[in-house]
Amino acid sequence: ERANEIAAEIRQYLAAHHLPAAITLMQDPDKHWGRPFVAGIDAVLQVMALASLALASILILNTVSSHITQQTEQIGVIKALGGSHWTVARLYLSEVILMALAAIMLAVPPALYGADWASRRLLALFNVPGGALTLPYHALLWMLAGGLLMPMLAALPPIWRGAAMPVRVAMASYGLGGDFGNSRFDLWIEKIGAQWLPTQYTAALGNLFRRKARLLLTQGGLIVAGVMFLVLANLIASLNLTLDNELARSPYTVKLGFSVDQTAAKVMEITHSLPQTRDIAIWQRLAAEITHEGKPLRQTGSLGLQLVAVPATSNLYRPLIEAGRWLEADDADKRSLVISAETAEKNGLKPGDWVDVKLAGISQSWQIVGVYRWLAGHDFVVEPVYVPRETITTIKQNADRVSFALVSTDLTDAIEERDYVLELKSRLASAGMPVDAYTTVTARAQRQYARNQFDSVLGTLSGLATMIAAIGGIGLSGTLAIGVLQRTREIGVLRAIGAPSPAVFRLFLLEGLLHGALAWLLTIPLAYIASEPMAEHLGRVMLGIKLDYRFNAVAAIYWLGIVTVLAWLAAYWPARKAESLNIRECLGH
Repeated sequence: ERANEIAAEIRQYLAAHHLPAAITLMQDPDKHWGRPFVAGIDAVLQVMALASLALASILILNTVSSHITQQTEQIGVIKALGGSHWTVARLYLSEVILMALAAIMLAVPPALYGADWASRRLLALFNVPGGALTLPYHALLWMLAGGLLMPMLAALPPIWRGAAMPVRVAMASYGLGGDFGNSRFDLWIEKIGAQWLPTQYTAALGNLFRRKARLLLTQGGLIVAGVMFLVLANLIASLNLTLDNELARSPYTVKLGFSVDQTAAKVMEITHSLPQTRDIAIWQRLAAEITHEGKPLRQTGSLGLQLVAVPATSNLYRPLIEAGRWLEADDADKRSLVISAETAEKNGLKPGDWVDVKLAGISQSWQIVGVYRWLAGHDFVVEPVYVPRETITTIKQNADRVSFALVSTDLTDAIEERDYVLELKSRLASAGMPVDAYTTVTARAQRQYARNQFDSVLGTLSGLATMIAAIGGIGLSGTLAIGVLQRTREIGVLRAIGAPSPAVFRLFLLEGLLHGALAWLLTIPLAYIASEPMAEHLGRVMLGIKLDYRFNAVAAIYWLGIVTVLAWLAAYWPARKAESLNIRECLGH
């Protein structure tokens, strides 16, 4: 804040001596200029860490439940020989702790080297060399705490349930038993199946809801995976829609920037010499001091504020207006201006307020008619304050100069557009008017620059969605495997009364596919609710704007196909296991 105050004093002093400052570079020594880019990735990584921990806990719960189910009779033997609840609980908790420790030991080396590799890649984007590999002790402590505590908490319910099982129940366990059909919900499910589905489908639907707690846990993994997949797809769709809308509002092909102001007539003559040129708008940058109630405006642009005089009647550029309006033909010869939303918020300004602008040694009051939100094409930017060019010509001499020129063409092909820009640059350079490489940019390149800022985040989200989908598939496979164990005697009864092997196989495969279909149905509304806040947050963090939201319905259809394949793969091996069981094995289980 003190540096801002000193900078304002220096600018005012220079302006008083007819040396107005065009650019002011303010840099916070405690905040790197690339921080907004990394902040988006940080946010995604935090979600990734929490999601992976939660889903791993679900997977552990299902795995331990399967283990307890498989050893129910052994638990009964232990308790019959005098083992207490705590004896059984300590036995399985010790097993969980040993496996958790083994998992941490296996996870630490790839985690350290993976983090080091990812950090070096991110730092390379800013030309910052990565240092030596160091051990982040706080991260290792979190990893140890989470890797031990979460498995124990996840495994505790099934372990305690198994340890508290009476000897008679444990020794005479028949699996699932007849615990379905006692509630109104179960009867409603049976009624729907009987009315609309074949017998085998009805049986699979009933089996789906026999263990409702396990159903919720299994669905949790698949639903989270689906939500992340659709959030990713909707984020991409929203980003593309935002960039498309930005291009539609500003239908120019190339923005020419000149290091030194040039004669407007000469620039227009050379530009129109190319047959592809359709229209051109002349802009002029002006050094000026803007104050409000006697105090300089607090600036938010990384290179400060700058007046930019644009034709009030041109339609080649129109930023996203958040409040008020854009410059119109009626603003010609009027002292109207449009400022950015960040500067307006920082200074408590709104449309209708007046500010003092000192230009060419003359201080006059100008009215704010609009507030815009800026999709910046570069990191270091001079934040423009737009004013009518027609008004400037009445205040300042040499107003026929050009600092920037927006040129529109009929070209739609990227290669033709590139050739056009190269030819235009060549002709301007031959006339002694070389363009500035930094401020000369095509609309497509600016769009791609904004798109590139999201690539790392989108890649991270893609990896997260893939990982969660894999965990969801493993969890579903484990659930169905538990079902095969718990229904072993039922399978024997089915085989004894004449059910062929393909019928048993289809019964479990259908159950897996119904899991996938139910997860898809629950995913759609949750993804619709979660996508918009995520898109808004990343848009604000990385581009400083609110993305225009779009729900990608096609992606929802894609996810239906993906979750169906995932459910089929997860159900295949448990179904094959159930199919291969013979009657003697089943009834003697």
